[in-house]
Amino acid sequence: MSKWKEYNEGLSKLNNKLVSHNEISKFNFIETGHYNHIRDIFGITIASLLDDDKKLKILDFGSNSTSWLNLKNRINTKNLLIDIFDPFSSEMQLPVNGYDRNIRFFDKFNKLDQHYELVILGSSLHYLGKPFDKLDEILGLDPKYVLITHTPISLEETFITKTFNKHEGEITVNSFNEIQEYIEKKNYQIIFKSILPKDTMTIPVYKLGITECVNLLIQKK
Repeated sequence: MSKWKEYNEGLSKLNNKLVSHNEISKFNFIETGHYNHIRDIFGITIASLLDDDKKLKILDFGSNSTSWLNLKNRINTKNLLIDIFDPFSSEMQLPVNGYDRNIRFFDKFNKLDQHYELVILGSSLHYLGKPFDKLDEILGLDPKYVLITHTPISLEETFITKTFNKHEGEITVNSFNEIQEYIEKKNYQIIFKSILPKDTMTIPVYKLGITECVNLLIQKK
């Protein structure tokens, strides 16, 4: 888990680039690799839920401020209330420019609010030792939508493996069938799904044939 902390702290240079670009440009900063596509899914999902008359409450689980800093020129962010759960953050830490009034950081799950319209899991599901246990907690917050992005998912059985990025230890690559069954049992449904190129995944080559890098948008029935 220390690598999670190092990764988030190491984004400061990129964050400064995003802030500088978005202050002088009418359009978003183009990030490398698959991130630009992911940010578009992220932005379109949020834009479809926005209401001029009320704030949209969002929980970003296990993330950082980078995603939000490059949202500014994609959509109107003034009606967003964002809580970012990062167990290594300082509670109530303010991010870089632009979101001081509507973003909060939390390092303990039990300090979060009791309800969110949207929960963003990003690419964190496979890092959780018992992902369905954590999903039980997250769905206990009664979100109407859950967004999962760039997450390795097995087309066959669930398997545990080591990854080749900065994460230390093992990851759990969950079976798509098990995820579907779990979602349906919890009275949710998948309303959007897509995949990213496999070269975005850092898992053993022999597992690539049965693994996809998946985006899922889940809605409460």
